[in-house]
Amino acid sequence: MTERLDYFSATLTVACSLIYAILRVFHLQTPTTTSRLAYPAVAIVAFIVGSHFIYLLSFPLGHFPYGYHTKFVVGLGVVHFAIWIMWSLSFAIRFPRIHLGGRVIAFPNPYPPHDPLKNKSLHAMTPITLVGLTIFAMSFELFDFRPIARIIDAHSLWHTFTIPLAVGWWSFFCQDAIEFETSVLQDRSLRGSVADEQKVPLTGSPLLNSMENGGPQLRTPRTPTQPMFAKMASMPGPPRNRTPGRSPRAAPKAERED
Repeated sequence: MTERLDYFSATLTVACSLIYAILRVFHLQTPTTTSRLAYPAVAIVAFIVGSHFIYLLSFPLGHFPYGYHTKFVVGLGVVHFAIWIMWSLSFAIRFPRIHLGGRVIAFPNPYPPHDPLKNKSLHAMTPITLVGLTIFAMSFELFDFRPIARIIDAHSLWHTFTIPLAVGWWSFFCQDAIEFETSVLQDRSLRGSVADEQKVPLTGSPLLNSMENGGPQLRTPRTPTQPMFAKMASMPGPPRNRTPGRSPRAAPKAERED
């Protein structure tokens, strides 16, 4: 039973990595939008993995289709690797566009709206490097050999290599998420409409505006109108040199009596 749980956890790890790659690379979910295809894509992967688990649980204890399970996990990993390899190659080559039903289907830019051929990321080739190292480490799991000094075997080397690989993938995911969110938010601010500008608080902050020549320029903020109650509060009050309790008409009368 413990061995089955180990196999299930490895399958879930690969499946979650595949789901993240689909959502990230194809922009099904961004910091500002979520595509209608996001939930169906996750549901399809979850259905495939769930069906695989149900099939494995149908075998009695002591019998496990190790060959079938290995091929299934390798298949998920190949799809996951292919997506990230295409992501890295998009910085070097331009993929062809497909015109279907009046729509243009193209591989999305890694960091929109920047052209990946002109603005290359520092982490552009990181996925290809990690994929190569992961395949190298996975080879120890697929091609077994006799233990060395009864201590080191292929399976132990595979688990040893997964530690730095996990750190490498996690570091790349964090850096990529920061760059992706920054590019998406900058693109959103540059394409802001007039209605969005009206919602900006009047704090004196400059507003980014896209000019006709395509270049961003800082627009001078509007001067806020002073409200009526502020004008009334700033008006000078009555003079304070009069004697308290006496009206303005009483003063001339007292002078005549003197």
